[in-house]
Amino acid sequence: MPEFLLLRFEGPMQSWGREAIDPSRPTGAFPRTSAIAGLLANALGWEHRDAQRTTTLQDRLRYAVREDRPPSRMWDFQTADLSTQSGWGRWGPTDPGGGSSDGTHIQRKEYLADASFLVALGLEDAAAPTLDELEAALRAPARPLFLGRKSCPPSGPIFRKRVTAESLFQALATQLIAQVDTPDDVRFWVDRRADEGWANSTTLEVWDRRDYETSRFGQARDVVSFRKSVLEES
Repeated sequence: MPEFLLLRFEGPMQSWGREAIDPSRPTGAFPRTSAIAGLLANALGWEHRDAQRTTTLQDRLRYAVREDRPPSRMWDFQTADLSTQSGWGRWGPTDPGGGSSDGTHIQRKEYLADASFLVALGLEDAAAPTLDELEAALRAPARPLFLGRKSCPPSGPIFRKRVTAESLFQALATQLIAQVDTPDDVRFWVDRRADEGWANSTTLEVWDRRDYETSRFGQARDVVSFRKSVLEES
């Protein structure tokens, strides 16, 4: 029977970026493949030069999400003059200058406030990194982990437990039910590749596959969205 890691994504704010074509940066309703792959790569201590490894790991991921506490949505209006001030980049302090240093930049960023998600994570094969290696990295990450953006730290440990279940959905449906706000009406998102029959569901086309070498998004996947009582499964 397959094994899965259960992860808790919970904090004051989360942001799971979706398609954006202007200075507004909306968030998706649930954690996305590219963001989870990046979080795992960060936990493993991989760096920018490991882009191909991160892309390969992303393609091996199989996961489902349970919304334990629905979020409120909020927008943050930001202005920054990057030509005169140092900042904090992906690898630490940064000096003024570069391609983004042409004066004041304005952005609006959307966040999910006070959300709590339970994520069941599996791999499609036994290649490296294995589920054991991912568990070890999440228990003792090489660097701090964030919920989509650096301004979104988790409120507690992300790794929760390892379980055996028939499917991604079953791994979520019977675990940690006490932490669900409304167990009789829970929202799920499950990768269509999990290949189960879903009644009263909606299929979403989600553009969340990232090529980490070019830093571009270019492929969609089907995600099944539905509501279900977890009391029926427990």
